[in-house]
Amino acid sequence: MKKFISLALALMLVMSLSVTAFAADNSTDLTDDKKTDTITVKGTYNGGDTTGDTIKVNVSWDAMTFTYSTAGQKWNAEKHTYENVGTTGWSNETATITVTNHSPFAVTANFEFKLADGLTGIDGKFDGETTKTLEVESANQEKYQKAETVNGKDVYPAPSQSTEFGISGGAIAENKDLGTITVTIAKKN
Repeated sequence: MKKFISLALALMLVMSLSVTAFAADNSTDLTDDKKTDTITVKGTYNGGDTTGDTIKVNVSWDAMTFTYSTAGQKWNAEKHTYENVGTTGWSNETATITVTNHSPFAVTANFEFKLADGLTGIDGKFDGETTKTLEVESANQEKYQKAETVNGKDVYPAPSQSTEFGISGGAIAENKDLGTITVTIAKKN
């Protein structure tokens, strides 16, 4: 009996130690002006479902790093004066957020940007809008069933939609978190 209990406890211990790691292909450039950056680590949960009608969506995004620059001055030795160089403001760069639907029904993805506490005047917009809703069609259609075989593996394409996110408005004087984007997924009615 003791061996049975010991074996059961050992099995429970081994099962509790399994961990799954998730990674995304995000990147950032570090320079003399920006020597550090942070990487957000997230976990996803996929609960068991016996009906098969659960939402299964992948959300991927580009690096969410935006640059605010100020104009500088450069000494002109021939004119013996300083000249303005560069411009002040946010770069026009945007980051793409893509929603890929692997569900048997159409879904909506709602995006909302919340500015970090203590910041004012900075706007985060999705395709020029303060909030964004994407509608992604069902993966349960003939065009998303097996389309081809690549390297001996069947390829099942999935429907996806993307939005561009950008920053404008107010200024920052140091590297900092600007805010968060909340993505909410729902079954399309």
